[in-house]
Amino acid sequence: MSAPAQPEGDPVTVNFRGQPVTFKFAGQLTPGANRGLSAGEIERAHLLADRIAKLRRPSASGVEKGANNWAGSLAADWHPFFDPAARPFEHLRLFCQPFTGYDPIENVAQGLPPKSIPPDIDALLSRHVEVSIALMELVLDQRRLPERWRVQMPMLFGEYGPVCDGVIANYDAWSLQKQITGLYASGITARLDDLVSRNGRVTVVDIGSGFGGLGYQLARAFPPGRFRLVALDLPDSLLFATVYLATLWADRPTYIATPEGYLSTATWQVTEKLPDDFAALFAPNYLAERVLNDLRPVDLITNFRSMQEMSDEQVAYYGVLARVSLGEEGLLYEQNDMTRSVDRDVKAILAKIMPHGGVVEETVPDHRPMGQASVWSNRPVELIRPTS
Repeated sequence: MSAPAQPEGDPVTVNFRGQPVTFKFAGQLTPGANRGLSAGEIERAHLLADRIAKLRRPSASGVEKGANNWAGSLAADWHPFFDPAARPFEHLRLFCQPFTGYDPIENVAQGLPPKSIPPDIDALLSRHVEVSIALMELVLDQRRLPERWRVQMPMLFGEYGPVCDGVIANYDAWSLQKQITGLYASGITARLDDLVSRNGRVTVVDIGSGFGGLGYQLARAFPPGRFRLVALDLPDSLLFATVYLATLWADRPTYIATPEGYLSTATWQVTEKLPDDFAALFAPNYLAERVLNDLRPVDLITNFRSMQEMSDEQVAYYGVLARVSLGEEGLLYEQNDMTRSVDRDVKAILAKIMPHGGVVEETVPDHRPMGQASVWSNRPVELIRPTS
């Protein structure tokens, strides 16, 4: 399912960082303009949420739970989707503050998820029409990159935000575009293209998959069947990516990793072996070792700003797992910084585990809000970075 075309709107010119920038503004998209979920989609979303709820368990070790910045912030505190009586699936996107911090209702960067959706939600969201730095950076990033690497949000799950140059330009779209821009500028997207041309497909593991936005955007760049996503996260977060992507990709084979095997989201049958043609696999973090052992070698492992919030033990666990899973050609790409007292020195930990890698210089500016990019591998890999 692709994002429907948005109205282009009227030209607006603003002075941004000393330069005039003109873009077309078509107003504020609100949830009321989204395609509503069908009764069948809502029923299936409930079934998906029930399955993920069964994967929650008391954490027994440091690699099975949130640490540092996440400590004490379990899902019961941030969203109602584990309560079968209160699941506002049609507004799922308005409950995604845990992944970026942005509260679209109050229009603040460090907000909290709503306790419930106000009845006048469209009017509340329509208030926020100012031009933000994030909006302008998104507009400029979209012009720097080829069309296939430009973020386009689907109008589903209560999507919202200003429509600029024909695309939804909200805070989460900005965040995702910064991630894609970093991958592009570091030569990672060119590497994926090369692997697809040689091997027919790529397998990407996203550690900390959030609401599934990055997986959705990466998959848009490839023909069906050429891209396989493993969304790896705490069960509390995994619910979002599972419902989001399994709904958007209802026509593709998607699975949930369980202690018993791999559960098809189409047939609800469990198989011991994961079929090769899967489009997405949703895996709780405590099954990461088993899942990646079944799939190795994988082509790319990504992490954006969540390893820095983990314990040293958990970062090292993922580093060792990456070293074992990547084979000779795979890459670990991460963007993490040490900007807060809770942040870990991810790069120092990985440098002791991965045979090759470190900080990589990018050729496209201004995407550093996601952190300094580093690439790690088991042997030297030459990345071809864009020249402009």
